[in-house]
Amino acid sequence: MQGVLKADQSRHGPFYSSAAAGSDPTVWDGMAGTDPVHAAVSAEDDAAEARKSERVVEVLARELPEGVVADLGCGYGRIAKYLLPRRRFAAYVGVDSSATMLTLFDRRYQGRPEERKTPLVLVKSGIDRLPLEDASVDAVFSCAVLLHNPKSATRAAIAEMHRVLKPGGKVVIVDSFPARSSLVGLFGTGYHLVYGLRGLSQSNGPVRYFGRREVAGMFSAFREARVAPTGLVTIPKSYPFLGGLNRAYRRAVYAPVDRLLRGILPEGAGRWSPQYFDVVAQK
Repeated sequence: MQGVLKADQSRHGPFYSSAAAGSDPTVWDGMAGTDPVHAAVSAEDDAAEARKSERVVEVLARELPEGVVADLGCGYGRIAKYLLPRRRFAAYVGVDSSATMLTLFDRRYQGRPEERKTPLVLVKSGIDRLPLEDASVDAVFSCAVLLHNPKSATRAAIAEMHRVLKPGGKVVIVDSFPARSSLVGLFGTGYHLVYGLRGLSQSNGPVRYFGRREVAGMFSAFREARVAPTGLVTIPKSYPFLGGLNRAYRRAVYAPVDRLLRGILPEGAGRWSPQYFDVVAQK
């Protein structure tokens, strides 16, 4: 795609990549081959996926400008399948490190005329070194991807977002900065400290937790950034030490206790025990 992709990108089946990107499968390739929906959104079926995606799609449909938009960590197009029938863009650039996910994205897109109103460009790449030209896209968004990365990689990805955005372009980050201030966040932060003692702090996978000021600082290069707490966290939904018992715990303990607490907690409780900090920033 002239003017957006860097010159070293060439077509490989349904997606673009460079020779430097390599062809070794990632952990997400294996998970996608087994169950892409669960791998990307931790949903058991299409109905659960739709429920989990509803708020995200509402935010993006409202916030994204027209023009070229880039979806970082696009997976199999779990956002595009709901967003593109509602919004039309000059182009939709999906970036993901998994060839399997990108192939699944293209396969579904080709069979859905309601999505094909927007041209699709798929790119195999990590999100911390984007193969996109400087000031080449009008908007960048990411959903539930950054939380799995080491914080150094997250900072690099945000710097890349700033680089590839046109002046005045917008970044929308949703469900990506789990709040450290909640009970779940405090527990998860402690767990991650233990993870670090085992020498695994730079591995991809374990959820990272953030303070509001920390998130705002990551977007200091942007002209304007709004950081908003969203959702409500009551008690942890799972525990690493329970392993295979987590499903029974969620059904017998988490679900009824969470329902009870949500019924008695005052309106606005999510401000002091939020699930995420979402970000809308402008270059």
